[in-house]
Amino acid sequence: MGKVEAARGQPDRARSHFQAALDVAPDDAQVRAEVGFQAYRDGRLEDATASYRRALELAPDNAGYWNTYGFLWLLQGNAAEAARAFERSIAIEPSADVLANFATLRSQAGEHDAALALYRRALELDPEDYLNWGNLADGLAASGAPASEVAAAYAEAERRVRRYLALDAGSGYAMAALGWYSANLGRREEALSMVARARVAEHGDPAEIALYNAETLSLLGDAAASERELARARTSGMAEARIRASPVLGQ
Repeated sequence: MGKVEAARGQPDRARSHFQAALDVAPDDAQVRAEVGFQAYRDGRLEDATASYRRALELAPDNAGYWNTYGFLWLLQGNAAEAARAFERSIAIEPSADVLANFATLRSQAGEHDAALALYRRALELDPEDYLNWGNLADGLAASGAPASEVAAAYAEAERRVRRYLALDAGSGYAMAALGWYSANLGRREEALSMVARARVAEHGDPAEIALYNAETLSLLGDAAASERELARARTSGMAEARIRASPVLGQ
């Protein structure tokens, strides 16, 4: 019920249900993790980190919890704690998600070769996920790879996200991703169309959609529109650390 109320945009009701769940099962790792994830969605990173720390005390061999815990430290700018958590997650059970998160950490540190190796490992585990291809393209661009290689990766991401949208035509997040890929491929009009469509899509996290749109508009040179999307992202609960971590917006 907490998750449902959160999806309905009722944070106070959501918190009430989450607290009731904690009252019933304070030592349930999944409950702690769910509460932590909602705290992250609300932009309360310290609360989220504390919840996942407790979840890991209760379930220390859960690779997914370690991945999210590392991601929370990544958002807070603590590279050492993030790396420790990602390495623990990978040691337990490598997944495309944790490899991509670890790659992002390496990329932010300027370790582009290490980042690209991790992105490629993520693709080996999940080659059809458009986000993995988009991550690789972003990593290649950050590393200064040849333009043709960067474009080829964005084209692979574009092909897969279009396939995804054929199955889930109302996904605002996928539309926003397509806008980003289109902008990087020099397709300005399509990118702008995707930004507009993503903004009014049937479903998808409004904060994540707005952040993607802000990056796309910034890349296209429309600073004012990008700032409006950033305001939407903040209003919807986007953490400032996420914005600062953006290679486009965090400069």
